[in-house]
Amino acid sequence: MQFAHERLKLVIEPSSAVALVPLLRQEPQLVGKRAGVVLTGGHVEWLRPWPCLDGTETMQRWGD
Repeated sequence: MQFAHERLKLVIEPSSAVALVPLLRQEPQLVGKRAGVVLTGGHVEWLRPWPCLDGTETMQRWGD
C-alpha cells in the first residue's frame, strides 16, 4: 500500500496490495511476461487512510 501511494499516487486497499507483491518481487514465473493487476480502493478512508502514508508517522516494521 505504501509503494502504491508513494510511487503510483494511488490509495489502495490491503487486499489490492497483495496482488502487487509478485510483481514487486519479480517472481520468476512473471519475468518477461505481461501481467495485469486490478487495484481497488473502495474500502479506504480517502482523506487520511494511515498516518504512515502521509508522512506524519513512520511505519513500524516486523521485528522492530
